[in-house]
Amino acid sequence: MKATLFGDFEGKMVVGSGASSGIGRAVAVELSRQGAKLILIGRNEEKLKGTAELLGSFSSVTVPLDLRDHSQILPRLKEISQKKGRLYGLCRCAGIVETRPLVLSKLEVSQGGS
Repeated sequence: MKATLFGDFEGKMVVGSGASSGIGRAVAVELSRQGAKLILIGRNEEKLKGTAELLGSFSSVTVPLDLRDHSQILPRLKEISQKKGRLYGLCRCAGIVETRPLVLSKLEVSQGGS
């Protein structure tokens, strides 16, 4: 067991959004160092591939996805889980394009079965 200050991520599948650059990339690198297997999510596929190269292809998979398209989030996460196995966690580091009060945000999530 590789328990650290951050917990035990050894061999666990973690989704990291915003992984194409900045804080999201740095978090992905650190999670990889902690033994996590990563699903890297971001809008820019080429930059995601660059992050994957930093981690080594054995420990990550890239998934181009724009989180502003709310209708795609749940289906894509389900698809990833079905292909890669149980997801241990999600680290959301995607940047915000527009700054506004959280109370103005609306997100409708359908819990319909599939």
